[in-house]
Amino acid sequence: MQHSLRTRALFHLRVVSTVYIVVLLAGTHWPRLDLSGPAGASDKLMHFLGFGVLILAIRLAGWGVGFWVLFLWGAFATVFVEFTQSLLPIGRHYSIDDIVAGMVGVVVAGLLASAVRPMGGPHARSLHERWMATSWSLLARPSPCMVILVTGSLGVLVGGLLAIPFQVLVLVPWFPDSFVASLKAFDLFVLGGGGVGGIAACACYLHGHFSESRRLEECGPWEVLSQAFGWRVSWCLVPAFGLSLLLLVLFDWAGDPSFFLEDSEEGGPAVLFGRWQAVHDFMLAGTAVVFVLTALGIGLACFLWCFMVQLATIADRPAQTSAEPVGSE
Repeated sequence: MQHSLRTRALFHLRVVSTVYIVVLLAGTHWPRLDLSGPAGASDKLMHFLGFGVLILAIRLAGWGVGFWVLFLWGAFATVFVEFTQSLLPIGRHYSIDDIVAGMVGVVVAGLLASAVRPMGGPHARSLHERWMATSWSLLARPSPCMVILVTGSLGVLVGGLLAIPFQVLVLVPWFPDSFVASLKAFDLFVLGGGGVGGIAACACYLHGHFSESRRLEECGPWEVLSQAFGWRVSWCLVPAFGLSLLLLVLFDWAGDPSFFLEDSEEGGPAVLFGRWQAVHDFMLAGTAVVFVLTALGIGLACFLWCFMVQLATIADRPAQTSAEPVGSE
């Protein structure tokens, strides 16, 4: 019975993953696709997110488990896409920078996927098996899968549409010279939609998992989860948000040309140092967003790893208690 549920659940996950791979290949090989411009997108950000989500899709579909396996999948995908772009007559070209941006997304997504893995002794492994059995029971039915997909899609739409007026009404008036206020419209849509859509899909899955565990009378994992999610584990997110905030401040400082302008020796107009021009071009290329997202992703991976360690410790605690000798006064 469990094998049948797992097979059907994996079928649904692999259908979604296959659709995403087809969309990714179509987008990266569309003839002369240009998303640049005032309202366009940063090419490096699209590669970072596109191949990062690809790794998560491969992990969900069960085609790769473990960081190095996922890393090899991502390395092959990024190089394959750039190589075929240069071979096919579609007006696209080979770029090392695109490969690097895609590989950074692969590494971050691989760390996130690898952080959520079973740890600890037999009780913790039994807890993981019960969690996965409930997940297979939930995802084996088409209706919960559609609910999760629709919820995530609506989250992408709402989050993306709200991100643009948020920049215009809040960021631009209050922080007119900030790095975030200068992001392009499509970048804002992708970042806002990806963040809200991912959270909405995960929240819908967790709610469905909780309802399914109650239906199956398997509420044990949720009792342990509520104990593991505490302030000590949450503190792991502080370095991630702190580093991301520091990077935003540094990029804002580096992006202000007034810091790097100097009058020329001939008394002419102010000129921009060449080395600072490279920093400014680096920011305009969208690479700064990749750095900020990388800091957030690594911090989130550390948080998930600490959470799994704490979860395993709490799950194995009954075994440690029962192993203690009784009446050894």
